[in-house]
Amino acid sequence: MGLEQPFATRSVGVSRFIAAGLLAAGVVLGTPAAGAPTLVYDQVIGSSYPHAPGRLGNLLYLSVSGPDYGVASYDLTTGVGTTIDAPRMTFSAFPLVVGNQVFFRGVPADGDGSLGLYRVAGAGSTLLATTDDLGAAGTMRQVGSQAVFAFADPTHGNELWITDATVVGTHLLVDINPGGDSDPVFGPVINGVLFFSADDGVHGRELWKCDGTAAGTVMVKDIEPGPDGSAPSSFVATGSWVVFRASDSAAGTEPWKSDGTAANTVMIEDIEPGITGSSPIGFAKIGSWIYFQARRVLTGAEPYRTDGNVVEFIADINPSFGASSPEGFAEYDGLVYFQADDGVHGRELWRTNGTAAGTELFAEFEPGSAGRYVREFTVHAGALYFVVTGDEAFDDDLWRTEGTAADLTRIAVRPDFGSRAMGLYSDGTYLYFGANDGTQVGHELRRLTWGEESLELAYDYNTDNGGNAEQLTAYDGNIVGIAHPYATGRDLWLYDLADIESSRNLDELLDLFEDQMPVGAELVVDGSLVYFTSFDGDTGFEVAVYDGVEVHQLDVNPGPTGCTPSDLVVTDNGKAFFVGRDEASGNFGLYRITPPPSVAVGLVHDCGNDRPEQLTVLGGSVIFVNTDPDHGTELWTSNGTTTQLLADINPGTAGSNPQSLVRMGEHVFFTATRPDTGRELWTTNGTGFGTHLVGEVNVGPASSAVNQLTDAYPLLYFRASTPSTASW
Repeated sequence: MGLEQPFATRSVGVSRFIAAGLLAAGVVLGTPAAGAPTLVYDQVIGSSYPHAPGRLGNLLYLSVSGPDYGVASYDLTTGVGTTIDAPRMTFSAFPLVVGNQVFFRGVPADGDGSLGLYRVAGAGSTLLATTDDLGAAGTMRQVGSQAVFAFADPTHGNELWITDATVVGTHLLVDINPGGDSDPVFGPVINGVLFFSADDGVHGRELWKCDGTAAGTVMVKDIEPGPDGSAPSSFVATGSWVVFRASDSAAGTEPWKSDGTAANTVMIEDIEPGITGSSPIGFAKIGSWIYFQARRVLTGAEPYRTDGNVVEFIADINPSFGASSPEGFAEYDGLVYFQADDGVHGRELWRTNGTAAGTELFAEFEPGSAGRYVREFTVHAGALYFVVTGDEAFDDDLWRTEGTAADLTRIAVRPDFGSRAMGLYSDGTYLYFGANDGTQVGHELRRLTWGEESLELAYDYNTDNGGNAEQLTAYDGNIVGIAHPYATGRDLWLYDLADIESSRNLDELLDLFEDQMPVGAELVVDGSLVYFTSFDGDTGFEVAVYDGVEVHQLDVNPGPTGCTPSDLVVTDNGKAFFVGRDEASGNFGLYRITPPPSVAVGLVHDCGNDRPEQLTVLGGSVIFVNTDPDHGTELWTSNGTTTQLLADINPGTAGSNPQSLVRMGEHVFFTATRPDTGRELWTTNGTGFGTHLVGEVNVGPASSAVNQLTDAYPLLYFRASTPSTASW
């Protein structure tokens, strides 16, 4: 049914036109006369971001992303890739190869938020167990023919579990801390025995061992008597011993070792005498030595090594009280490579033969004190490969060396930019890794036999494109919108139409919380300002304002709880309103934002226990649906200063329950219910006098059930029902 609308004409805004030209493959624009739309920016170029490789036989298992997160396999013999059939996950599902089984964990996107532990079964998967603890099953160890892992259930908390890769064989092994969480942290398996730390609720966190049975799961030694515990961690195996760091009240945190007996669980050396301790970290077994970082007052954090009996100080790389903080120790061609900061060159690549004289700066990737980070050392075909990160232009690139600075070479997967290399794995013939070549292939699994000249695509898991852009709105000659390119999460993006490749994720530009725009987030543009609802780790789900330079984060409820905002709107004269909930009172309210430079938020009207809905702009005011004890659910209005009932359409406490508010020109159309008319079509000009029934489609108390109001100026379309026509 049509209804003439003789009010002022409205222009179709740029944001509406852009939304009509949106395609899932990227950002698409068109013109009314152009016919087919034109792809402006392919935001996601089909990347799967393969990483976290684990091998079982001839199959390499990888964590991948794309339209969803999951696990894939790659056959090292045939070169064929397969995505494992499993539910869509909300975050990376890292494969864990344990014995002859492959497990992974993840939170199904269509589930109830629980984390599931799965077993790979051919090209499919089997759900073994679920938990509400999203940190569960992060590490698994093979003990005998089964896998031991940490898992939580409502009855026992986070405890030690075991699985034989079947549903019935996945269960609690032992409840170490009855009534609490023992929170096991795993070390190595030595001669069939798993070493780990746990808190039994009596002795604090101490060293434990497990042979795969409940009876064989026992505390090795109470290193620090009392409830505080010694907090063993950083485990590494050497022969039949486990080396780790632990703390006692006499020596502080120092290196310890154990063969699984209380008598032979001892401190190796008190590196920093006194209760402060040397806080050793980063243990790495290389040959007959274990390299690590330890701290002394006189030298700061520097490199050390131990054979389990003696401890040797290697070198004071950052002299005097400075700390070089060495980490990432890896062996290549008889030398140990690592990263450290000498106080002059920043964090760069070093190497040592275990002596002060044989410790030297090997390569400076970033001249000056800024330095670069080096990670994922992998030996392949007689050369050392690694990833260098930290430079804006060539971030996360693959490099190689044969032991001299002269042959240090960057593998240019993407010659003009960083390739985000990750997940290095060598099978002896090929070096496999994930990287982005800057083409439509995107970030996929690649391989090489030697240098850059042998580089090739191993497998393209994600051939689908799409940034899932939505709510695209004109902003300062460009476009702002919400996009979800999977790898970075659902965030606020600014698309630069003059230089589309420079389009950027505002959470990266402004150091916002990643995946800040959950489903249901809103954005509204008002001139140079972008108002949006977003999630931040410090404030929770709140409202923020972007002024083209910085983001101003509002916080109705101080702290991480958030006010759960909705109905974000800006009036014709620039007043920004939204609905939020005050944590202290539990009441919903209508809030108004003071724009930059003096950004603030204030409560305009306390709406009690019922959330106001359908905020609709009309001139300099908002029209909305609100409930109060005296009038029930009716139409209200606010200009930011005065908030009042607009019209008591159905006098009394029952209310008229207005729905489907739609603005056309200087009026808002809606539906409302009265006993004498039922639900029919109404309109308002923002005043009580100008709020009235448009007409009865079905005359009398029998409602025509008007709904689905659609603005098609100069006509308003809607759906209604009469006895003779039914729904029309």
